[in-house]
Amino acid sequence: MTSWCTPPHSSRSTPPNTIPRSSSPPTSPAPSTSTDAAIEAGVQKVIALSTDKASSPINLYGATKLVADKLFISANHYAAGHPTRFAVVRYGNGDG
Repeated sequence: MTSWCTPPHSSRSTPPNTIPRSSSPPTSPAPSTSTDAAIEAGVQKVIALSTDKASSPINLYGATKLVADKLFISANHYAAGHPTRFAVVRYGNGDG
């Protein structure tokens, strides 16, 4: 059976919908998170923007924003031996 995206006389060595992998490993591993990337790049200050939805969450949307804020701030402990510092700035209508 021929796939609709493969020409009939193609000599494709990988099946459709797969990404061919390189045979050689990368020279240096890529950072796994933006926290790692900032530390490795020697960034001094990293600021995340948050919203007022995270101040007193009433649904999953606000709760996930609050968790993201807490994880971002906890990156300061992760980067303790490096000059990189992490902060969150919250904007919005405010409480009250």
